[in-house]
Amino acid sequence: MDINFSYQKPDDPLHISHRKRDTKNAMPEYHTHVDHYEVYYLINGKRKYFINDKTYYVNPGNLVFINKGVLHRTFHVDDYEHERLLINFTGQLFESEKDTCSSLLQSVFNQTLIIQLNRHEQQEIEYILFKMIHEMQKGETGFDLFLKTLLIQLLISSVRYLNRNTADTQEFTGSVYHKMTDIIHYINKHYHTPDLTLDSVANEFFISSYYLSRIFKKATGFTYSEYLNHVRIQEAQRLLRESHMKVIDIAGKVGFNSLTHFGRVFKNHTRYTPSYYRKIHNK
Repeated sequence: MDINFSYQKPDDPLHISHRKRDTKNAMPEYHTHVDHYEVYYLINGKRKYFINDKTYYVNPGNLVFINKGVLHRTFHVDDYEHERLLINFTGQLFESEKDTCSSLLQSVFNQTLIIQLNRHEQQEIEYILFKMIHEMQKGETGFDLFLKTLLIQLLISSVRYLNRNTADTQEFTGSVYHKMTDIIHYINKHYHTPDLTLDSVANEFFISSYYLSRIFKKATGFTYSEYLNHVRIQEAQRLLRESHMKVIDIAGKVGFNSLTHFGRVFKNHTRYTPSYYRKIHNK
């Protein structure tokens, strides 16, 4: 049975959700957050977590920290159900405590970090997380300030756990995963090439396109085209925010031959047209 709780107001710098889900009914999700940090805590079950260019095991009691702009996706391990808590927040949340909190953020978000908590640490973290949900559900006076103090407490505790324990990255190993890392680096370098097809990459690495398609999905949770389109759209988003290039030129620069196709893929990924995305990010 699925359980879902999610809290987020428009323009709110903090979002938290609690989900218990049957793996068989789960929909895969992949995304990056341009402005948001992410904290993922697995309560029960097992997951694979693709982060940036590698795949990791995530077990109960793991805290995962995802920096802004990093591509990530969780996907299933066998038929395990899973229950997790997820926090997204922007740096704007700590604007008034910027000097104090910047070192906390750097300590846990400047690398791919998965912390394995002991039982006592799990209890401490779960108390904080469920207290946040309780505050959101009640919405009493000052709850937003209380939420911020609870998040600061979570970050401080995480840094202390990290200082006491070596982070357990639990990276997948083996020839398939090493080869996949090489392939992902190749795609990240050549994504702007219009004819960067599944067949061309398979030929580059002396494997069949069928084999590449199968191991790519197994190792990352993405299809080849999903991953390539995401890399292209992520760069297009950056150019729309930071440059004055025309949309048609950006489409060509990131590897799309067709402006119509670029617009369709961009909207599927962001829910906005390229022109509207530029407008809302250049106010």
